[in-house]
Amino acid sequence: MVIEINSPQQRKDDSLVIPSSALYRALSKKVQQLHGDFGSAAIREGFVAKYFNEKTRIAIVRSRHGPHKLITTVLPFVTEIDKKQVSLVTLYTGATMRQCFKFILNHQRKKIDELCANLQSDEEKTAISEAFLKFHNKTLL
Repeated sequence: MVIEINSPQQRKDDSLVIPSSALYRALSKKVQQLHGDFGSAAIREGFVAKYFNEKTRIAIVRSRHGPHKLITTVLPFVTEIDKKQVSLVTLYTGATMRQCFKFILNHQRKKIDELCANLQSDEEKTAISEAFLKFHNKTLL
């Protein structure tokens, strides 16, 4: 699933540095609090925080079908990751990592179009495009 991580403490333009391991720990802890031992045991197999882009604040979390519902139910209750106030929003739930990557590319292209509407030079546009579309899905699979 594709998650957007927002922080009220920082502006949208600033980078948000959160390690994937901290996202994993925060989600696991909240599943334990809300769903108990059953929830923890259900999500443990196949649950991985795969990717987090600091600029776009988009993360990919992989889990098995079935226990993914437990993870989506705890997302609104996660308010702190790595001592930073955050709010998590589910952007997309896909069946495969490939579908999640396709969604991210389309989502990022829409964001780039919004940002580039105000820019005049081609150099600024290419710099923004490179920053937003910078992820390698071959290394994540």
